[in-house]
Amino acid sequence: MSGFTVFYSWQSDLPSNNNRTFIEKAAENAIKQINNEAVLFHSPRLDQALRGETGIPAIAETILRKIGNCGFFLADISLVGRTHNGKKSIPNPNVMFELGYAAQVVGWKRIIL
Repeated sequence: MSGFTVFYSWQSDLPSNNNRTFIEKAAENAIKQINNEAVLFHSPRLDQALRGETGIPAIAETILRKIGNCGFFLADISLVGRTHNGKKSIPNPNVMFELGYAAQVVGWKRIIL
């Protein structure tokens, strides 16, 4: 059975057990449940950044390629900081860049926030 990927865009600004690892485990459990219960022609799997890459890959190009080829895009848009005047909370800029790219190439109907 062939598969499709759910690309996970994560941030490392907040404690991993509350965000990155928590979301990753929840996504893996959901995928496992889907694979066990649903009859699918394409089985989903979780992917991220440089997972599965060997050597010294070009980071930006690799991430953009993976996003462009994914079936769904999952983003951790948790607020990680504040503006210089403290009036606005902001998410991780790398995640936001990847989300913007995913919105263009994957489309909002296949994005999970």
